[in-house]
Amino acid sequence: NGLVFSVSEWRNATVRTDIVPLLLSPGEPAILVPRSARYNLTINQIFLSWRYSLINNATKGRLFFDLGLIGGSFTTLTSDALIKVEENPVGAPFASLGSFEARGRSFTTRVGLGGAIFIRPWLSLGLSANYIWGTVTKLKIVRDFPSSFGLISEGLPGVANSDCLPRLGDRPTGETLTSRVCEGDQITNLNASPQIVKLKLNGFEGRLALRFHFGKGKPGRTAFEKFMNWGDQEEVESEDSPSWRSVGTGGSRGTKLGLSGLSFDGTLKNETAYRINKPLTFTKALNLMRLNTQYVLSSKFVLTARGRIFYDAITDFIDPDTISPRRFENTILTQLPRNPTPAEIAAVDVNNSRGVEVNKDGAELREFYLDAQFKHFDLRIGKQIVRWGVVPGARVTDEINPFDFGEFILREVEDRFIPLMMVKIDFFPGDARFELIWITEAVPHKPAPAGSEFEQFQILDGFVAPAPFLDSSFNFNADAIENTELAGRLVQNLNGWEIGLTTFYAWDDFPASFRRIDADSLGGFSNAPEVIFTPRMNRIVTVGTTLSKSFGRIVLNTEFAYTFGKLFGTLLTIESAAPAAINGTPTGIAPVLGELERDFVKYAAGLDFAFLGTEMSLQFLQQYIPNWDPQILQDKVDTVVSHFMRKTFMNERLVTKMLTLFFLNEDDVLLRPAMEARLTDKVKTVFGADLFIGDRGEEVGQFDFIGFFKDSSRIYLEFVYSF
Repeated sequence: NGLVFSVSEWRNATVRTDIVPLLLSPGEPAILVPRSARYNLTINQIFLSWRYSLINNATKGRLFFDLGLIGGSFTTLTSDALIKVEENPVGAPFASLGSFEARGRSFTTRVGLGGAIFIRPWLSLGLSANYIWGTVTKLKIVRDFPSSFGLISEGLPGVANSDCLPRLGDRPTGETLTSRVCEGDQITNLNASPQIVKLKLNGFEGRLALRFHFGKGKPGRTAFEKFMNWGDQEEVESEDSPSWRSVGTGGSRGTKLGLSGLSFDGTLKNETAYRINKPLTFTKALNLMRLNTQYVLSSKFVLTARGRIFYDAITDFIDPDTISPRRFENTILTQLPRNPTPAEIAAVDVNNSRGVEVNKDGAELREFYLDAQFKHFDLRIGKQIVRWGVVPGARVTDEINPFDFGEFILREVEDRFIPLMMVKIDFFPGDARFELIWITEAVPHKPAPAGSEFEQFQILDGFVAPAPFLDSSFNFNADAIENTELAGRLVQNLNGWEIGLTTFYAWDDFPASFRRIDADSLGGFSNAPEVIFTPRMNRIVTVGTTLSKSFGRIVLNTEFAYTFGKLFGTLLTIESAAPAAINGTPTGIAPVLGELERDFVKYAAGLDFAFLGTEMSLQFLQQYIPNWDPQILQDKVDTVVSHFMRKTFMNERLVTKMLTLFFLNEDDVLLRPAMEARLTDKVKTVFGADLFIGDRGEEVGQFDFIGFFKDSSRIYLEFVYSF
């Protein structure tokens, strides 16, 4: 018997279609256009219940009575109304979207029965059935994106009242949501007043669950732990049997099975994330398998392959427009071409009206390379990731591999970098090390999928990367050798100081977006000029240095890099768009081109130390443009301060972490607390949060790096099984 706290979420979506009149221009007759409306209802419930045990058999099962003492229901209703003008008598075809979000809450109670049937000592099947009472009496408008093209009904033949059609203009925040009963565009009862929308929550609720139980095994080891460690020699293998992971490597007693020299390991992982900003919803249900394989060819040659397979099930039960909600009032759907065809307009779906790109599943060979060891040097050839730098995460000299921004900067380190085809040679003259890298392909940073929750930039249409000499699919082009990249690093230890010198002749991983504006035939600019972008990668040269020194329990790390010839995006104001600006200005700027070349400096410093049994790291990163100009979008000086702390408990079975990133220029903060619990030697779970604090930024191209995602804070839960 006792008090039980529970949280649940229920959601459903409904789509309806009809035909409505639309007035495109004064003096023109109204036309009939198709309209689709999607209603998405989410109910989050919290209960504090008294649970009274009726049957409690430790080996067979349990039965209990559940009485809800205090409960609350928090409701969110979103609606998207999509109109599609496939044939426009006064202009080009278009699609327009109007949306609103309303919220309400109510007290709720429940009563029911529940129980569990034990399948194994460590596994049971849980069942429960409850009847719930509650009514949401009011839904208040909290967010509204009205369609720019309202359905104007006044004066149209056959239209009795405009209340049957979407309103033109904003709904005031806090307004109560009302409804009218209509058939087509006619109100069925003109004498009836608009009714306040109420949601009755009365009904039965059923639940089914699988539960894992700890502490039911033999002393010193739980049954669940024994099951999840089935690969351990302690419980599974006899003393004379080789480990399945050691197939071909000799086993524990030198027994050889299968291919000689083959070994592998990996992880199975589930990542589930829930957004804590409105609209509340699950945003990720990622299932991921990583497999690492190594094949020892001889004492000098080793072949390594690392791959992953993933499946994100979130869009199987939540639509993309809910996972990635609208942030701005862009009611004309911008993912469509500039001059869409009627077929392209007809293909727009109200369930994904903004064309959110869904990256649902995939399989990828992340790394595949051959290691060769010789007397005076080591050689690695193939698809690989190279990490430079001594200040983790600063990316001052660590610029060899481009970034994958699919989940902003929130992915684990092994998933953030994009592997490249390259040849890496390590020489060892004396006690120094010289590293030479030849990269045979040019690959830009990978943006998040278009329209997705963490989209902040996109590589524009028309971009073509420099042809690779040898790419990651092992396609060869001998004529593209001039498109390759070269990097070198020398590391030497002098009097306890580890000193590194680096150089990198590369392509900028952020493509430049040169632009021009087409003028009309009269020599001026039309009201809606067409901006034509020509995105391309630009050559840059970076030289840098790293310093590391240990002072007892304190470690100092510093990095410095100077980049020659980087292109920065510029503002495009009315003045700079004038024809005279095309040929440049007295300061040597041609803003109409959209990019300005400047040298660039980055430097960082970090301190690693322990305090009161807690590992800590303080970092300072600054970026500086020496010859800065106000037309440049990026600030002249950009400063970031970070702090990381890690504390272990229970012989490292429990680990707490906290990462704080503070962006001084925008007053933005990213907080990443996490707690990791190691359930067994093979199973661990992680509970954490990604909290974005700051302002989004107002102007296009000047959004804050962190604050842009201020409505995307989330909590997450991970389960990891290692084998």
